Amino acid sequence: MSIDNFKTQGKFLMLALDHRGSFKKIVNASAPGQVSDEEIIKVKGFIKDALSPYYSGILVDPKWGLKLFTPSDTYMLCIEASGYEQESDERITTLEYSVEQLKALGASSVKILLFFNPSVKSAGKQLKTAHHVLDDCKRVGLPFLLEIVVYGQHDELERQKMVVDSVRMFMADGLRPDVYKLEYPGTAENCAEITRLVDGIPWVILSQGITFDKFRDGLKVAMTNGASGFTVGRGIWQEIKDCSSDADKKEFLQNVVVPRFKEISDIVLSS
Repeated sequence: MSIDNFKTQGKFLMLALDHRGSFKKIVNASAPGQVSDEEIIKVKGFIKDALSPYYSGILVDPKWGLKLFTPSDTYMLCIEASGYEQESDERITTLEYSVEQLKALGASSVKILLFFNPSVKSAGKQLKTAHHVLDDCKRVGLPFLLEIVVYGQHDELERQKMVVDSVRMFMADGLRPDVYKLEYPGTAENCAEITRLVDGIPWVILSQGITFDKFRDGLKVAMTNGASGFTVGRGIWQEIKDCSSDADKKEFLQNVVVPRFKEISDIVLSS
């Protein structure tokens, strides 16, 4: 299996639909604990169906999102448990599945989200987890997408520096996934530095619930400085939480989310 199966015209136009705990708040912000599996699958299905003609690949969770597909479909599955374990103020990613389990579930690729701070003791543990998943993906023949989300910063400039420093540390440790999925690092210079650091490995930006306008503007800069596309989720559809009925949700998806996805796809494909 090749990561090229998730590309259009050599670029990544990926829909992220692997949200779990945060998605319950999308379905019912006032009472997320009361949201049923059926409600989650239904709303995820609305989003998937609206955007399926346009995305180059999709990232889904094994619990709910996978139920929208058949084994013959092409999809990427997340391997980590939702959220993180906390040791002091440090965030530790734990695995909910093995690579073999995801392959048995029909995965065409595997993704892991690692919360990361280059300056803390647990950074080494997070790197070790990434190596473990990468080695298993190579062994079973599945492409690997590595997502890094930094934490512990005091301001925006520090966050931007941490994104770059994290990539530097992962590459220095020999982590060469098929794709890096990263937060927008804030400037053209930082984007160019990431492109230099990854040494030919494609990297894409994530939306992480920021506003659509902010995501779009960052994508423009990233694409002109070496990025290879996006994996976008809440940044284009998070306002669906404000829709009061299924009909309203579908209308919002067709009238707002689809045009948004087309707009950012045009940015990528024209770069």
